[in-house]
Amino acid sequence: MMHLKPLGVPGKCPAHLRAWSALDDKFIVDNFPQLTAKEMASRVNRSVEAVRVRIVLLRSRGEIKCYRFRPYTKDEKAFIYLHSQDMTVNEMAHHLGRTTWSLEDFIYRHRISFAKFGDHHHCCLVSDEDVSLIRELRDSDPLHPVPFREISEKFGIKVATAKQAYYYRLTADYRTAHELLPR
Repeated sequence: MMHLKPLGVPGKCPAHLRAWSALDDKFIVDNFPQLTAKEMASRVNRSVEAVRVRIVLLRSRGEIKCYRFRPYTKDEKAFIYLHSQDMTVNEMAHHLGRTTWSLEDFIYRHRISFAKFGDHHHCCLVSDEDVSLIRELRDSDPLHPVPFREISEKFGIKVATAKQAYYYRLTADYRTAHELLPR
């Protein structure tokens, strides 16, 4: 059996790498709650991944005791529930000063639906009021329904749009049904 001599000296940083100094560690521990790993990396002149690994090491040693997680307040939760029907996730994250990932995690954990119905949908061509009027016109006489051609002329829309509004368009009333029905 062959015995190989170990490469390098145990406990000493290799020559092609730079050892972490006590000042670097102190800077990371002191600024961990305020700065991101990317910001700290630029200040200590290291890669972002190196700073992340060092944070994990310092946390395992017990030098970093806090986490960056900031719990959602009652006002933020109420805002999320209230505006989930009319704001996108990116708009809401920007408004709350949170990351998109954090907000998506909160949405997933609390099973909040961001489905847009009615006038808030991005493909909306006809308002909810017009949809209800189209349906009333079409359903007014079951034996002789008003043709879609006449409905489209009255509302100034295409025939295909009138058909789509009558058969497929979901109004804002469907939001409550969507939230109450099991998924």
